[in-house]
Amino acid sequence: MLKVENSPYSFLFMNGEFNLQSLLVGCENGTLLTLVVEEIAETEGTTKHELKAIKTEKIGSEAVHLLHSPVLGKMEVGCGILAVSNHSWFKESVDGDFFQLKSHISPCICIIPESESIATILEDQLRVFILEDLQPKPPVTIPLEYTPKKFAVDSYTGNIFIIETDNNSYTEETKEKKRIEFEKHVKAKSQQPASNLPTFEDIPKSWASLLRVVNLTGVNAREVFKLPFDQNEAALSLCRFEQGYDDLLLVGVAKNFRLSSECCTEASIYTYRILEQGETISFLHKTDIKSAPLAMCYYEGNVLIGIGRKLALYCVVPESLVLELVCEKKDCVSNSITAIYPVDKRILVSDSKFGISYLVYVSSDNSLCLLQEDIFPSEVTAACILSGNRMARATKSRDIFIVELGSLQDRDMSKVYNDDEPPFTLSKEKLLGCFHVGEIVSSMQTFNIFPNEPDTVVYTTLSGSVGILSWQKDAEFLNFLYEALLRLAQEIDNKRTTLPIFPNSRFRSRHFKRENVVDGDFLDEFFGLEVGLQEIICREMEEKDITQISTKLEKIRRDSMLDFQF
Repeated sequence: MLKVENSPYSFLFMNGEFNLQSLLVGCENGTLLTLVVEEIAETEGTTKHELKAIKTEKIGSEAVHLLHSPVLGKMEVGCGILAVSNHSWFKESVDGDFFQLKSHISPCICIIPESESIATILEDQLRVFILEDLQPKPPVTIPLEYTPKKFAVDSYTGNIFIIETDNNSYTEETKEKKRIEFEKHVKAKSQQPASNLPTFEDIPKSWASLLRVVNLTGVNAREVFKLPFDQNEAALSLCRFEQGYDDLLLVGVAKNFRLSSECCTEASIYTYRILEQGETISFLHKTDIKSAPLAMCYYEGNVLIGIGRKLALYCVVPESLVLELVCEKKDCVSNSITAIYPVDKRILVSDSKFGISYLVYVSSDNSLCLLQEDIFPSEVTAACILSGNRMARATKSRDIFIVELGSLQDRDMSKVYNDDEPPFTLSKEKLLGCFHVGEIVSSMQTFNIFPNEPDTVVYTTLSGSVGILSWQKDAEFLNFLYEALLRLAQEIDNKRTTLPIFPNSRFRSRHFKRENVVDGDFLDEFFGLEVGLQEIICREMEEKDITQISTKLEKIRRDSMLDFQF
């Protein structure tokens, strides 16, 4: 018999057999006990046993549910152990250690040994998890020679096409050339006087670039192809697409490219054919252009290319696979086009120093028409298209904006218009939300946690941070708690006391505008407050106890599957 601090909720023998002298006990307060049965004495041929707790672990704040689980590649039911509280933990063997799962398993669980998976029910959704996906995987490292600029993914073969570019560098060919010259110079120096030594060829450091193809299958990364460019050629953009039976890759390069003015002396588009599932890349032809190609995008069987301030639409001739100019629109932006985002008939282009511009391709006239330019916010560093006619934009001011895109409307045909005016008008954009990150966002990407729900945005910053913007159902509760935390912070500041809140989240929450966005980092600091401060917020929100607020916050993160481990 053993006395425990809290009521036991579930128990589990370690190997699934009842004659084993050790077991796990899950308590209602989120504690997990590991017990063993020890022999203590022998009297008159009998043996006395005693329960002893050899390990105590806190795995959550809710009751712990224990059950056996299959392990990938092992059909024995009792070989894995799953512990579910408000967080989920798993270990493959009795002697192993528990690790936290990256996805939460709801308490309503059904084990499927045949497929080595777990079925769970959360509200009106059925989720099936494969054990391989739940277990942590080692990070995949891909060594590169230069700074990666752009990449394209072939989901069918698992190939990743990466262009790498660095300024003030040498290519491998140039390094080898300078090494040979140096050896000749050293050899001549030992045989001839200094006045007769051969002179070095002056090759200044400039741009060095290459195209690398990496195959990523599972947790293994393998380099399948590498193509270096000539010295002083900067690879700036790429686009992969299929044309009939041909798999093509376009790479935009520029010579003597200057970062400050984004200009160059020569610029070209290289066209390659991808063969043998990326094992070989064959050069087809070179298309000369007049300015640096900073952006490319596939668009309805053609390719949109941002060439300086001009947006050009190219098509690929079927037989010769040569790029042919279809139409172009000059002076689309004030500085230069850095990104292209096609949305239905609309084409959005981003300027390096100014705002977003809207264009539309009119197939009847075979022309690109500018609808509106330089839309706030300016200096967009990253953006992505969301479902529901929305777009997320990050700016150099360290903010993220969620906007509803303007829609196309037919012009009133009863009025007279100039011939160069487009046949459409654009409605005004609507600001849906804004948030101050405090760091410059370098990239953004969307993914869907659940079908038929708004997209989730994951972003990265220049300082190496990773953040997530997720749509929340319980918005009223979050906003109320957020305002309560802000009021508490202000009251304690007036009393000149300290509040243990992370400086960046507190600063940006109090001093920067936000709209329809709640700072999750700031809300998480509720758990770090003293009990007295938590009780103040609890009374202001008219909740019964602190546990209700903590449970709601954990449930929101759990249901949104935001407990990612980076």
